[in-house]
Amino acid sequence: MTINKGLFSSASPEWATPQDLFDRLNKEYVFTLDPCASAWNAKCPKYFTKEQNGLLLSWYGERVFMNPPYGREIGKWIAKAYKEVQDGAHLAVCLLPARTDTRWWQEYVMKVWPNGIEFLAGRLKFVGQNGTKTSAPFPSAIVTFLHVYKDAVIEYSAIGFPIDTKTGLYICPTCKVELRGFSGPYLLSRCPRCKREWSFTD
Repeated sequence: MTINKGLFSSASPEWATPQDLFDRLNKEYVFTLDPCASAWNAKCPKYFTKEQNGLLLSWYGERVFMNPPYGREIGKWIAKAYKEVQDGAHLAVCLLPARTDTRWWQEYVMKVWPNGIEFLAGRLKFVGQNGTKTSAPFPSAIVTFLHVYKDAVIEYSAIGFPIDTKTGLYICPTCKVELRGFSGPYLLSRCPRCKREWSFTD
């Protein structure tokens, strides 16, 4: 197998997220911002390019999907995602190489262990600008940072779902994070931290 060194160096950070993986995550989280993208590989209508430099811009109030450059700058992007979620981004879902021995993994990713980390089976096939798919030479993981609504005022909606009266979001009354996963034919939601579920049927 030919290994594309650009996938795990700073030689070429321009690789698109596999569409089926993004679609699965977007169905659950409904992203609004891709903070490190190019016009050809952006996954959200709102995105920041290399020239705009998402490291210097605010992500406040956004629902972020991030597939950061995998070179020497990756630690800065993970630190940025973590800090922005503390400061008011609703969430940041990050597609990362599963480099568990690195400083950034130990300092930031382990803060959401175990419920905020999903190790992906096999090796992802990333897409280059010319459409060529290249297998990653490393395992990958989805890491999710969630904003904690510490000041949430919880009431229960007519169908029994806990809702924060300040933000209008469905919030787990225990963990104070946003519930995810509403789906049909009945409403089903689960806290991504404690895994408690709420459901409603007609």
